[in-house]
Amino acid sequence: MTRLSKEEADRELGGLTALAKAKAGMVLESCASTAQLLFGGNGYTKGGQGELVEKIFREIPGARIPGGSEDVMLDLSVRQLVKNFQLKLKNEAAVQERPKGSSKL
Repeated sequence: MTRLSKEEADRELGGLTALAKAKAGMVLESCASTAQLLFGGNGYTKGGQGELVEKIFREIPGARIPGGSEDVMLDLSVRQLVKNFQLKLKNEAAVQERPKGSSKL
């Protein structure tokens, strides 16, 4: 993967990267919500023991916005992965159609 050209990397990793970004946002929200539940009332205060939890929970939307909303990211990832699969399937079919003994050239 480290030796892919930029075009190949964009094509192969674009969908996976979008999927990872969307999932990371979902996990962050779940973790912050659970932390607030564990801290109880302190998880909502801007000072004291729950200060960090409150700050993370407040900044979640800002952390998720730069990549786009989750539904857009998931849609992009599925479209990209389906497109890659169809391209690879088409290439595989072209290889199998070639008569035996013929070369790729």
